[in-house]
Amino acid sequence: MKIKQKGFTLIELLVVVMILIILIAIISVAVTGALQKAKRANCAVNLKELHKSVLLFAFDTERKLKDGNDLPKDTEFFNHADPDKGVILKDYAGVTFERIRCPIASAGELGYAINPNIRNASFEAVDKSGAVIPFEELREDNILIYEVPSHGSTSIDQRHNNVAFGITIYGTLDYDVIATDLENKNT
Repeated sequence: MKIKQKGFTLIELLVVVMILIILIAIISVAVTGALQKAKRANCAVNLKELHKSVLLFAFDTERKLKDGNDLPKDTEFFNHADPDKGVILKDYAGVTFERIRCPIASAGELGYAINPNIRNASFEAVDKSGAVIPFEELREDNILIYEVPSHGSTSIDQRHNNVAFGITIYGTLDYDVIATDLENKNT
């Protein structure tokens, strides 16, 4: 006479556990990919916001700074030590430092810089020969803001799947900025 079993065999239980592990692995890969895409989208939105803020500043001040000095360094535009003193963040973007920093940047770093090839107080570029190119004549593909590893740095930080984001003078996003992209395109 056979006794009827009440429950699962060990093999059946292992099969169910393995199926659950495979499903969890598939879901975690999908969630990770979605989070990375969300961070890239957030970074692109931040660049657009900073772009608008820098241009508002430029046009409000008629592209002239009160003291006539060169364009402020990033620490004056996007003050890293005291975000409330950053001209662009505080007065023009109207956002907090933490709200607009690159989501993949290190804590305490904004992660963006203004192209150092846009040099003077009138937002003009200086080409390799020393000729000054007015803001209005800059070609559209000149990068205005791009990602950097830390404030004060002019090197490019490749955060998003080994690419760096930037935004051109006229607001076009560039999803793969390299060092040569920072050169003046008018020359």
